[in-house]
Amino acid sequence: RGSHSPAIIVCTAYVSDSRDHRLQLACYAIALKTCDPHRDFPASLKAVNITDIDLIEIQLLTKKQRHYKLSNDDCTEVEVFILESAREMEMAKAGLLRKGVEANMFPVAHSPTTCRFCQFRSLCWEE
Repeated sequence: RGSHSPAIIVCTAYVSDSRDHRLQLACYAIALKTCDPHRDFPASLKAVNITDIDLIEIQLLTKKQRHYKLSNDDCTEVEVFILESAREMEMAKAGLLRKGVEANMFPVAHSPTTCRFCQFRSLCWEE
């Protein structure tokens, strides 16, 4: 692609247009910049700033596109989110070893719309 910045594209298939995949794309951008590149990635990728990566969400059913760009502050926030999520998972795992699985051991969704689309809703909502 010459001097163009790389693009990360995620395709979704939701009837409703209420989900935002910015966090997912941001995680992919951080992974692209921090992990060892695949052998067929261009060597010029190392010189690309994470804030120059094009992040694109394509909603196939609604035919909408969302374009995102990350700032350095966004990257810091996402890295903190990843670290906190990993810590929460480790704490939950440690709790499992001591006393088994209980729903109240896990944090609730950050957004009320999350539950509407979650495939595990029936597990959370059973008595």
